[in-house]
Amino acid sequence: MTAQSTTLKPITGSNYELGLKGELLDGRVNTSFALFRVEQENRAQVTNNPACNNDCYVAGGKVRAQGFDAEVSGEVLAGLQLFAGYTYTTTEYLNDPNDDVSTAGSTFNSYTPRHLLRFWADYNLPGRLEQWTVGGGANIQSGNYHTNFGGTDGVGDIEQAGYAVWNARLAYRIDKHFSVALNGNNLFDKKYYSTIGWLHAANHYGDPRNYTVTLRADF
Repeated sequence: MTAQSTTLKPITGSNYELGLKGELLDGRVNTSFALFRVEQENRAQVTNNPACNNDCYVAGGKVRAQGFDAEVSGEVLAGLQLFAGYTYTTTEYLNDPNDDVSTAGSTFNSYTPRHLLRFWADYNLPGRLEQWTVGGGANIQSGNYHTNFGGTDGVGDIEQAGYAVWNARLAYRIDKHFSVALNGNNLFDKKYYSTIGWLHAANHYGDPRNYTVTLRADF
């Protein structure tokens, strides 16, 4: 609701994407590259209004998110399956009717990381060890934050630096129908926020180090 207890305008916007896809190594490896842009108007935006205890909103002008995404996946070497992806994203206010909160050109979505890198590799061991597969990878991102109202100086931020979460997998093919796998997630027990919210709510830690065993059947 607004400070006048009226409803906000609905969000409107547009999405644009331009991409290319290709193949390498006689079709064993797939590649893709995409440019994207998302524009929205009338996003709900909290207003620093003491009259309503910082719990009022305005239609947040016009915002834009844009960037690119690149991926490569496939069998890059005999027995080695690889996936790698990188996403670059920037966000900004194009205009803002509530200039006491932010100004045009500033970041509107600071909890979306600007840089995000993901990669994973699986290797099927050769020879007598051909029933074994080992794998590993990581999700790596740059720092992010969320600006909040209500701190001692009127604004408080929840911030975290860039981080990496590493995972691994060991699998054994019992026969042509059954396989078993051990997955290790967040191997270095990194403490991080999977979501960033307000000063006193909606801040959630990512899962600590954990392991799972999976039995799979294919017929």
